[in-house]
Amino acid sequence: MTKQFLYPLLYFCGISKSMLLCSGGIGLHLLPILVCVLTFVAVTSCYFLSLTQDHLSPYFPYISDAGSKIPESCIFGQLLNIVSVLAGLCFYSWHKHLLDCSQKFNQQCYRQIRLARVALCFGLICAVGMSIVANFQETAVWSMHLLGAGLLFGGGSAYTLAVTYITYKYLGHSRIRITRLVLTFISVSSFLLQPTTGLVARFMYDGDNIRKWKPTDQGYSFHVVSSMSEWITALSFICFIFTLVWELKDYKVHEIKIVHRWSIISDDNYGNNNDDNMLS
Repeated sequence: MTKQFLYPLLYFCGISKSMLLCSGGIGLHLLPILVCVLTFVAVTSCYFLSLTQDHLSPYFPYISDAGSKIPESCIFGQLLNIVSVLAGLCFYSWHKHLLDCSQKFNQQCYRQIRLARVALCFGLICAVGMSIVANFQETAVWSMHLLGAGLLFGGGSAYTLAVTYITYKYLGHSRIRITRLVLTFISVSSFLLQPTTGLVARFMYDGDNIRKWKPTDQGYSFHVVSSMSEWITALSFICFIFTLVWELKDYKVHEIKIVHRWSIISDDNYGNNNDDNMLS
């Protein structure tokens, strides 16, 4: 079932099965794939685990509600911490790809480089926000969790806007351009809708457990709109990250080489001595 769902998406981004494992290095397109897969695993596993523990309502919960209590909070935090690191590497890789394209096609201009840096900053803000959400549960430190959610979804929405603009201005196939434009519109719209309706729902709530909303509670309709907006924002942003596979499929990273620093100095001195001998 997973293969039937994943392979058409990879084909949409121009990736064949043989490209999943690059010879002589690790394909950078694996980064956005891992981000999407691990995020899906984190959210779905914690949701069903919290249902078995009777920690939340099965209908229209917030994403964070699924990872607010032990034991699901442990899984939620661990996986999202990993995803935040991978997402940061993914955003940085796309940034380097953009700079590489500007060098290859002699398009080095200050505006393009500045846009690339702005997009990278928004992406890193999003990754940091994800880590804060993972480590500060809403039941533990609400203010920090709210800050992390704002950085995550706000930075993510800004990142989609920046990357979509860069794609239309400098890069991209028409199929990717349209896809990113649609996903950006959905992500930004739902992001703006979620906090406004959420505040109204929280203000009107008259129940005894805010993580278990019931249709009879005051403000329930606003809560439904808010929670659905959050899920749509997250889903559209994950799909947007998956589109980065299109550019990163042409790049790979080799193993990191570690060299003793004194050996470098010795080699330099040896080379200088040889040069002196040759000059004498």
